[in-house]
Amino acid sequence: DRVGELSQAEGRIIAERVIPPFARDHGLDEGTATKLIQTVARALFECFIDRELTGTASAVAFRSDCRAAVVRVAAPIVGGDLAATLGEAVERDLAERSTGGNAADEPRPS
Repeated sequence: DRVGELSQAEGRIIAERVIPPFARDHGLDEGTATKLIQTVARALFECFIDRELTGTASAVAFRSDCRAAVVRVAAPIVGGDLAATLGEAVERDLAERSTGGNAADEPRPS
């Protein structure tokens, strides 16, 4: 399925973009970084497919769902605090990509 292939590739691209600098900043070894890339890419793929199937989530809700998915799968690997930080980094990356590099363009909740 073409959508699935694209979603899987995009999940991997995001994980490979976000995790190496995150791993360096937090002193994670290469094995841990590799495991995070694989695990986070799979979680993002599932998040993308879920959105594709339901089609109901707003962009903000979608990014929040993806952040939560990343935290859920990363916590057993790096602990809750680092997983939360990684989830925020992924959510920020998604926001920057969806707004042409300016997350400030996002509407703020009132």
